[in-house]
Amino acid sequence: MKVHDEEKLRSYVKERMQRLPKDLPLRNVGTPIMVDLENKLGTFPTHYWHGGFFKGHTAINAEAMKKIVARNNACFNCPIACGKIVKIADGKYAGTEVEGPEYETIYAMGGLCEIADIRAIAKANDLCDRLGIDTIETGNVIALAMEASNLSKTKIDPKIKFGEADAVLDLIQKIGKSEGQVGTLLSQGVRSAANHLEIPDTAIHVKGQAPAGYDPRGLKGMGLGYAVGPAGASHLRSNIYGPESRGVIDRFATEGKPAYLKNLEDRMAILDSAICCHFGRDLFFTWDDLPKLFEYVTGRLTTEAELHEKANTIIMTARRFGVREGIGRKDDMLPRRFMEEPLPEGGSQGSVIKKEELDKMLDEYYSLRGWSTEGKPPPD
Repeated sequence: MKVHDEEKLRSYVKERMQRLPKDLPLRNVGTPIMVDLENKLGTFPTHYWHGGFFKGHTAINAEAMKKIVARNNACFNCPIACGKIVKIADGKYAGTEVEGPEYETIYAMGGLCEIADIRAIAKANDLCDRLGIDTIETGNVIALAMEASNLSKTKIDPKIKFGEADAVLDLIQKIGKSEGQVGTLLSQGVRSAANHLEIPDTAIHVKGQAPAGYDPRGLKGMGLGYAVGPAGASHLRSNIYGPESRGVIDRFATEGKPAYLKNLEDRMAILDSAICCHFGRDLFFTWDDLPKLFEYVTGRLTTEAELHEKANTIIMTARRFGVREGIGRKDDMLPRRFMEEPLPEGGSQGSVIKKEELDKMLDEYYSLRGWSTEGKPPPD
């Protein structure tokens, strides 16, 4: 496709590049910088979502990562270079070379499973990559198996304890290959495994998808984002955890969160349609930027209001698909633990996201999207 006004586009990119701060955290240490932040807030998922503070965080944070990072890695022509190539030269995991681990892998394999060893997490990342399985879902289903091993009423064999790094690596192999009874069971995911083990209320998921590494009891807008996510508890359609974690908005408040979330979701829908990097969203792709970029690339004039309308259409289409498959308000819910079990310690101690809080936010969110009180969009 030919760019409509290449000169203006190049000028825009050059101007934006000059605005970039020299000291970019993502360039320096990558996404593991979030470990210390979320742990301080008490929203770093730990011990299969029982807690939000991990005592072993210094063994898996950005400083720990620096000891095994060989070099940065970037997409073509990217000034951020958030990727980190890890090489482990010695010890039991010597020879491991992988891009990552990212924050989400560190939370899922680290805090959630209580593995306080960045090298073991890097090895787990490498195994998942080679087997073609997702690190978030894999870490969550293994942590579920750890939880089930502690429950007398469940029959899981072999049992696995929190903190057993080598057992985690062994299970990853079994899950990736659907090997043996436990490997086959866990390969079906958190919801299916929990149902089979007859502990459905223990499973932490929304619409079958495990959450990202942000406990919604201390980030209540993120709780709404998890609930209404078309595919479940994703952080890719809803990045409200960012402004909540940075203190831009009150993370414990629910008032105004539906409108704030909708605005962020709309921008993500446009960025994903244009295949733009999520990490550039606040550097290159603000609402002020998007109409200009659209014009430079396509030659068509547009407005922020029109882009919001297009984004709503995209999100509405995904929702219509879900409704057709039986998704409704009943599925836009959070796990019982998030709504009934307060966080036991850390910066969010005592916090829950109450069902009545979530219900009120759902009502407002549905209204803003033009959906019914049951979460159904109007006919196409």
